[in-house]
Amino acid sequence: MGDRYNEGKKWAGAMDRMAGLGRRAFALAAPILDDLGQGGAVSSGMKAIQGYDQLRDNVMQVDSNVRGHARRIASADLF
Repeated sequence: MGDRYNEGKKWAGAMDRMAGLGRRAFALAAPILDDLGQGGAVSSGMKAIQGYDQLRDNVMQVDSNVRGHARRIASADLF
């Protein structure tokens, strides 16, 4: 189970780095797109970024909850 968790964590980290690159590229392109009358594309890009941020926050919350439960179970004196 620990190996899969670590693999998932590495994958999520790679996705987050790629999202960060995309966010920076979008920040550079947004003013140009806006000047070219592509405000709709900028709005869509902002919605995509906000959606990713919400998904990331949800995943991090679930991870935090699972870790908390695992710590409580591990520290419980069951036997």
